[in-house]
Amino acid sequence: MTGSQLGVLAVNALTLPLVAFLGGGNDVVGFRWTIIIFAVLCAIMTLFSFRHIKERVQVTAKRTTLKQGIHAMRRNWPWIIIVISNLLFWIGLTERTSTLVYYFTYNFGNKGLVTFFNSIASIQIIAMLSIPLLNKFMSKQLLWIVSLIAAIIGQLIIVVGGQSLPIVLIGWIIANMGSGIACSMPFAMLGSAVDYGEWKNKVNAAGLLTAIGSSFCIKVGSGIAGFIPSIILSAFGYVANKTQTAYALTGISISFNWVTIFAFALAILPLLFYRKYEKMEDTVRLTVEKDTQLEN
Repeated sequence: MTGSQLGVLAVNALTLPLVAFLGGGNDVVGFRWTIIIFAVLCAIMTLFSFRHIKERVQVTAKRTTLKQGIHAMRRNWPWIIIVISNLLFWIGLTERTSTLVYYFTYNFGNKGLVTFFNSIASIQIIAMLSIPLLNKFMSKQLLWIVSLIAAIIGQLIIVVGGQSLPIVLIGWIIANMGSGIACSMPFAMLGSAVDYGEWKNKVNAAGLLTAIGSSFCIKVGSGIAGFIPSIILSAFGYVANKTQTAYALTGISISFNWVTIFAFALAILPLLFYRKYEKMEDTVRLTVEKDTQLEN
């Protein structure tokens, strides 16, 4: 996750300068070439990783059919909780990220701040690295909830800050510290949910459960969040590259602030039921390990 944030930092810092340079004043052309460059670099690095990453630990795992994998989801409540919360989180996070440029361009009246605030967002790296330390003082469930609350508080500070750059910056830092932790928690918790599925249903479907709990939530959440702003902005009369009406500015603020806050708040609700399953983790893990040893 820390490595991914370094990539995000590079993209955030370079995107708008590249758009301006490659587009020569035409943002459509600039974005087109910028995306092509990023896509080519991404493909090259992905293929390089695929070629050179090697398994260091040899494990023996039974092949699991799709039917068995689906069975592993049955009554796997910790996994279901993680999936729902992670999906809602990515809706909120992508909503915030995708509408940032609109908010600072029109509501704040300074498009130049977009690159600056995007770069500041990489303070999430510090939050991610702090998780092992924080987890010594609070449970994973509480840590995830607190991080979402911090992200909500940060967003509320931005709302209250209005045109005050220092206040908005403080809110942005708090919001990103919270979202940085919240972004990482599912990856720290999915392993326990896989163990629970094996304990409950006698099926180890690590690949399927982890893929749905992480990549699926990211992709679907991002897709939904990409659709929501278009509906809101259209309904409020947004017109690209024009001076926006007060009504349109309200729509942009709703997309950037309130949809994000609402999604983060909804993500907290399923987590309220997770504590019971976190207390069972040691028992579940020991039982699974014992059963595996007996099978071998």
